[in-house]
Amino acid sequence: MPRGRKPIPPELKRLRGNAGHKTGLGQQLTVVENLIPFPRKASIDIPEFLTQERERHIFKLIIEDYLQRRVARAPDFHSFGRWAHFMHRWIMCKEQLEGKATWFQYETLAGKQIRRHPLFRDMLDIEVALERLEDRLGLNPAARHNILRGLTAMPAALAGDIFSEDGQPKDPQTIEAPPVSPLGFLQFKPDDDDE
Repeated sequence: MPRGRKPIPPELKRLRGNAGHKTGLGQQLTVVENLIPFPRKASIDIPEFLTQERERHIFKLIIEDYLQRRVARAPDFHSFGRWAHFMHRWIMCKEQLEGKATWFQYETLAGKQIRRHPLFRDMLDIEVALERLEDRLGLNPAARHNILRGLTAMPAALAGDIFSEDGQPKDPQTIEAPPVSPLGFLQFKPDDDDE
């Protein structure tokens, strides 16, 4: 009677590959793209107040990702645009402070004084605004988790069926009525005969 594991056929070994080398035996790993179909990208209308190239780039990165997840809608573009503007301003302050101290020293009649650099104060003020917007728009992990959890708990009719694939609202006559509630039989409605 043989003991131990059964030998694995060479074909199966080749299909399983070598986990330590991230390839099959003697083969290179092939990457298959676009396995999960994403909804068609909607046209992105960048708000007109985003005039700098970096602002526009930051806005596009966030919106393209959030449109695919169905978190952002066209009416939200101005809020995401404000966040992109504040992020651009924060990066500008950081670039100007690169290699400098966050404080400076100056002489007064009372002696030497130390103050925070104005750019550093601006950076901190902008960061407060960024954090507030991130919490509201789902741009940090905890807020994003709450939004996505809320979307999964929402009925399909509210989650995405009232919007077409380009993010625009559907015509109200074409939206199907939601199904009757499964709790409908638990609701007490007295009949006229029972009275």
